[in-house]
Amino acid sequence: MMALGSHRICYSHVEEFPDSMIILKRFYKQLHCWIDIIEKEIMKSPDDLETRCVEAVLRKDPELASFVSMHPDTQARERIFIKNSVRGYLDFLMR
Repeated sequence: MMALGSHRICYSHVEEFPDSMIILKRFYKQLHCWIDIIEKEIMKSPDDLETRCVEAVLRKDPELASFVSMHPDTQARERIFIKNSVRGYLDFLMR
């Protein structure tokens, strides 16, 4: 998508962004941040790997800084989404 250059981009249930490059670069950076975080956890130990990765991502990803100020119900829902994403990263990285 980045190769297409800057265009208006719309995400379901979020909002419209006039410059796709800004948001795509942000997500690209976050994707690599998670890879770095999860790879480090993989290197440590297989024990409680998924849980450790979720906690590490929540601690180290600056894009998730607002998590601590979310309502507990919202945190619980977001934690499910983060856990599912971590599972995907682990599946990809451990092949």
